[in-house]
Amino acid sequence: MNTAKKIWLALVIIIISAACRKAEFMPAPEGVKVAYEEIDSTLLDVLKRPEYSLFNKAWNKSNMNGLLAKEWTKTAQFTLLVPDDAAMRKAGLDNAGIDGASREQLDSLLMYHTLSGKVEITAMQTQVGNIQWSTLLLNPLYTEMLNSHGSAVTKEMPYRYRQFLALTSEGQLLVNGIKVGKPAPIAARNGAVWQVDRVLKPARKNLLQTLEADGRFTLYLEALRLSDSLYETIPELYPYSIGEYWFAKTRLNTTIARMDWGCECIVYEFGKLGRGGRMALFAPTDDAFRRVGLRNVDDLRVLNNRFKPYMNEQYAMVGHAPLDSLLSFHAWGIQRGMLAVGIPPIFYANDFIPAIMDQIVLGDGQSTGVTVELPLRFSKDGNGRVQLQVKGSTAEKATIIDPDIECIQGPIHVVDRLLIRPGFSF
Repeated sequence: MNTAKKIWLALVIIIISAACRKAEFMPAPEGVKVAYEEIDSTLLDVLKRPEYSLFNKAWNKSNMNGLLAKEWTKTAQFTLLVPDDAAMRKAGLDNAGIDGASREQLDSLLMYHTLSGKVEITAMQTQVGNIQWSTLLLNPLYTEMLNSHGSAVTKEMPYRYRQFLALTSEGQLLVNGIKVGKPAPIAARNGAVWQVDRVLKPARKNLLQTLEADGRFTLYLEALRLSDSLYETIPELYPYSIGEYWFAKTRLNTTIARMDWGCECIVYEFGKLGRGGRMALFAPTDDAFRRVGLRNVDDLRVLNNRFKPYMNEQYAMVGHAPLDSLLSFHAWGIQRGMLAVGIPPIFYANDFIPAIMDQIVLGDGQSTGVTVELPLRFSKDGNGRVQLQVKGSTAEKATIIDPDIECIQGPIHVVDRLLIRPGFSF
């Protein structure tokens, strides 16, 4: 090979080597390097902040660390709704208040403020309406029929308190319909801390106890009792089925048995004793009855005795108690025509917007697969109060004058008028 060829070959090799340099295939870096901060703090570390000193003191005095000892795993996530010191003092839980409380009392308080799972603010900002979260607090006085984890079998289980969370358009946190401050949640390795501006209190009364203690619902309660008593005069009805089985099969409205979770009712499908399902009420005041001429119990009795339902030859119920038909849209839960499909039948006032209500379909409570659209139309008056009306009805709209009264089964929304179905006559 002559000298010229050698020089030419060397140049080719140099050019090829330069062309194959890795740097030539790497694009120039763009943008700003994103800093990554690993979260090392735990929930208990966050509680050591000075603004949570009273909540932290209550935690350390309680049995919470022992109760959660098995739960503090690498994968377990919890959310703490933490009142700041000002909120704790307002609730009487200053240093002296905490010193005077028993460990069991503090356990109950703190378990109600502890949610299973991590509440992410990004998810909260995009959701519409409330999302249900389970707390760690149980109430041993009540049970409910639930599916066990990973099973389609329904069985009686201890009652567990829930919290329903949402964010308003202004960024306010709602817990069970009540504004509790504008949060800036703190992420932790095993969950998140959301600061709230009040101490949250679990419901201790069921629907019946709450209505009876209020004093505004004497005619509503009497109407329910009269409706129940009329069904109980039908000889073909199996007497122990009055509370639950026939409730779903025949009645449009709720019953005293359904509202009183202290009673033992036969659950026909399972053949054993069980207690209630969650629900919500649009509870009409005494004035709501008086507005349609039902001034007292005698007026209610006359109306209810206008027709008596009966069993035909096929053992099917014919007709309903008149008061049952009148009040058919005031209860929202496990009942014919008002069982929300696929979601818990628990709604707070902030849920009553077209974006949510127009998407809800209802079932008959009997797993038939038959669904209908929600028969109620929601709107707001000039003061921002929720109003509702049965679709197709010419009766005046009812206004929720006192929303989100928390009870064991769910909230009571007090309304100033009856929700009268189309065609109902007095």
